[in-house]
Amino acid sequence: MSDLISLRGSRRRFLGMMGASVASLAAGCERSPAEAIVPYVHRPELVPGVSERFASALPRDGYALGVLVSCQDGRPLKVEGHPEHPASRGATSAREQAALLDLYDDTRLSRAMRREGSRWVTWSHARRELAAGSGTHLLLPPDSSPLLGEWISRLRDSGVQVHAPDARSGIERVTGQPVVARFDLEAAQCVVCLDADPFGTDPASPGNARAFSTQRRPLHPGDPRARLFAFEPTPTLTGLRADRRHAAPAHRIPRLAHALAEAVQGKELASLSSEEAAIVTDVARALSAAGERALVIAGEGQAPEVHAWVARINAMLGAQTVDFVQAPLLRGFQSLEALADALEAGEVQRLVMVGNPALEAPERLRAALGRAPTRVQLTPRLDATSALSTHVVPFRHPFETWGDARAPDGTLTLVQPLLRPLGRGRSLVQFVAELMGRRVDSRAELRARHGSTFEALLSGGVPAPRAASVSIALPESPAASALAALERPFEDALELTVRPDLRMGHGEGAHLAWMHELPDPITGVAWGNALTLGPQTAASLGVRTGDVVRVRDGAREDEAPVVILAQQAERTIGGTTGFGRVGVDLGPARGPVRVEVEATGARIELVMDQLTTSLHDEEEIALRVSGQQWRAHPDFGAREDPPSLHEASIEKGAKSPQWGMSIDLAACLGCGACVVACQAENNVPAVGAEEMARGRRMHWIRIDRYQLEDGPIFQPMTCQHCEKAPCEYVCPTNATTHSPDGINEMTYNRCVGTRFCANNCPYQIRRFNYFDWHEGISSREALRHNPDVTVRARGVMEKCTFCVQRIRGAEIQADIDGAEFDPSVVVTACQQVCPASAIAFGDVFDPESEVSRRSASGRAYRALNHLGTRPRVHYLADIRERE
Repeated sequence: MSDLISLRGSRRRFLGMMGASVASLAAGCERSPAEAIVPYVHRPELVPGVSERFASALPRDGYALGVLVSCQDGRPLKVEGHPEHPASRGATSAREQAALLDLYDDTRLSRAMRREGSRWVTWSHARRELAAGSGTHLLLPPDSSPLLGEWISRLRDSGVQVHAPDARSGIERVTGQPVVARFDLEAAQCVVCLDADPFGTDPASPGNARAFSTQRRPLHPGDPRARLFAFEPTPTLTGLRADRRHAAPAHRIPRLAHALAEAVQGKELASLSSEEAAIVTDVARALSAAGERALVIAGEGQAPEVHAWVARINAMLGAQTVDFVQAPLLRGFQSLEALADALEAGEVQRLVMVGNPALEAPERLRAALGRAPTRVQLTPRLDATSALSTHVVPFRHPFETWGDARAPDGTLTLVQPLLRPLGRGRSLVQFVAELMGRRVDSRAELRARHGSTFEALLSGGVPAPRAASVSIALPESPAASALAALERPFEDALELTVRPDLRMGHGEGAHLAWMHELPDPITGVAWGNALTLGPQTAASLGVRTGDVVRVRDGAREDEAPVVILAQQAERTIGGTTGFGRVGVDLGPARGPVRVEVEATGARIELVMDQLTTSLHDEEEIALRVSGQQWRAHPDFGAREDPPSLHEASIEKGAKSPQWGMSIDLAACLGCGACVVACQAENNVPAVGAEEMARGRRMHWIRIDRYQLEDGPIFQPMTCQHCEKAPCEYVCPTNATTHSPDGINEMTYNRCVGTRFCANNCPYQIRRFNYFDWHEGISSREALRHNPDVTVRARGVMEKCTFCVQRIRGAEIQADIDGAEFDPSVVVTACQQVCPASAIAFGDVFDPESEVSRRSASGRAYRALNHLGTRPRVHYLADIRERE
């Protein structure tokens, strides 16, 4: 039997077997063969306690998002974005950061089961009895795997009816060609989003944000800066970062798209309010000025007419920032409506379901799922669909199987296992093969399919070939008369728009405590969800934040609490998918739909991380200026340090490196990826809804949201590592001290929990461990802990350490190599994950370092500088281009 990682020599083989054995402890009776996997960076030997990275991918809405996974002693420990993958560009979202929490989750199924009365028992003959018979229908989620496509074709040839959601893109619905748009956001100088969220819910949002951020972080007033405009009904991460944003009901977007096309051609605008006409005119002027570097994006949920007008606008501008590629998602399946028809007609003898359609499918299909006599579900854990199923089969985690998939732009990506399966699960390809009574060697098939490029694609050293561009027939511009038909159903009515949740997706993250504990970037709600209303709409209904309303959408009726947002379009209700276990299940993404809303009189105390969004006239917390103000006062951020009797360590002739951080508020999306990355890296526990409601959250980073006159501003707040730290001189046990290289350190075994340091911290970012949150966790869950970071017991203070374990590890490695230590190799977890590259870290004494260059900008300032704490964290003020 081959080793987990190919090694030579008895000593190396022994070490390799040690690493593999850790992963096999929880595998039970699983006898999957050990296979060689290909590391991203080859090492001469496997060293216990030293991480090695492997290239793989995680699914997102059926597409692949390339990742690099750090493994130590045979177990995956940390997920980062693949720098050469177009969907990630080295970044990830909070959802990918939580993939390891999902991998080691104790609630994952370990073996197939069947229902016996009201209980589940082991399904011993699952492999034999899975083979499909007559009347079998398979329900699939969206997927882009070419290998799966081959097996699905064979399955359909055997007589099985295969159904999947409509995978047509907006441009495909217009042209009839199976294509998707591919954007070059790195080259775009002016971007307009029409109910689109490329930096939030888009499957390639990490890569999109990182690409666009290259032109959103000017250090000097004369530096070019790309402009962003947004028209949307409910606030999105993209819209809240726009230089100008217009809140409009979703049914109004087609009229605005048509008006924008008219304005770009220089025609007079009609049927618009004065406010709408003014912003459309300004946006058209900005687009025309950008020319071939302009880009207009339409949301996939918008009507085909919007995509037609957007294609016309981009063509008129000669935009070189958009082209089209072959649609990556698998096609040719029967519709969900056809499956509902077959179920209602009694034609389905056995329904095989993948995923959780009881949560994600349209209402009519959800109601009919239980009509098939035999219902088999492929699922990682018991969920809402399991309650309707007669048999369940464990679904393998992506890090436990071989596979392939395509990125949203069509780039081929390979998936490789990082450890032996932790149960007797199946991949989707294995499951489909078993429906045909066959077995599949996915690795062998992938190697045969991709030939000589197989090893290179896995290693990540050579990016997959860029998908070829295809030509499309430019759609005809719809007649203006189509607008009336689109708007008529919503006259004098409220409309509901339900979007995928930024944390839960369509429900994939609903079982993950990290996702629930991360406050929603838009509403600030944790451990639950809420509908969003505009202030005037809320006043007309007589409700306030926390009140429960009843929403009727045809036959569907939901009750949910509300949050009032100033950025919400009036006469519009916003909601998110993915909840049910905690929060309110609002069903699948849909909208806009006409609804009736009424107050119930009930109230829910929402778990919210921030009690106020006002700065209370405090200037030195979160700063924003217009581009015109910055050009008039280039050094507006500069402040003199107040006098102090407390000597700062940096004034003692300290040697380099001296560590510091810079956070650019003009780039920060407020997405929270840094919060979860820090949680994963530093073994930060989740405390649950009850403790969080008491203000006892443990996050070492929080995202503060402040409502300014021209829109909200996001500010990541972490330990400021002050040179004159108020926490240090009040600690009675000398547990918090200053290191020679400028880090405010915590010595946990000295701390006795007096909390004097927390009381004396003006930034309120130190956390007290009221309970031992790690006590009693299973051996499987403990596998996710980073062994380089102490797992803290109760009764001590915790806070950001500037990822000191990464700093010391790099120093030790340089000493081993006999090389001079290079501070630029140190990257903190929050800096590494940030999709917008808003965070820089490094040696503040090195004038060439990114952190020094940013800190020297006229936009740089220190939070609460007047207190004299001299933080090592500099913020760069937000910029809004209004001109």
